[in-house]
Amino acid sequence: MSRKRRRTGRVGRWTVRAPRAALGAAVLCAAGVLAGAQGPPCPNERACNVKARVVEAGTTQNCGFGVIIFGYEISLLGPECPDKKVTYPAHGECHGAPAEGMRCVPAELVPVTYEECDCVTATVLGNGLALPACDCTDGGTIGTLQTYKTEQC
Repeated sequence: MSRKRRRTGRVGRWTVRAPRAALGAAVLCAAGVLAGAQGPPCPNERACNVKARVVEAGTTQNCGFGVIIFGYEISLLGPECPDKKVTYPAHGECHGAPAEGMRCVPAELVPVTYEECDCVTATVLGNGLALPACDCTDGGTIGTLQTYKTEQC
């Protein structure tokens, strides 16, 4: 007896092998993805501390003894007083400072506040003199600032 190959058997073999080959390729791809899924490389940097600072905004006037002549104010011996003072709190920033095995990541938001200032006179009791001064009152929060922190990779 002679054996004849049937085409249907050959096709059947390929249909069985194709899913196995696809499964093998998927396993190899998944292994490659899992090996690369460790995350980005460690940047080896830390957050840098930035000190709080106060910035004067708007126009500045001199709160002193003075006169107004033809619309011009001439003041002497008094403090300068800005319209507003904006306070930026101490916070962390990423500037690429080296630190082995560390990364700089976002932390919380911190409020940026301001004060409204105006010239006032402070009366010195007992001698009848009034001394000029700059008085600032809390104006609230005008925004937020992103701060950063250091964590291990």
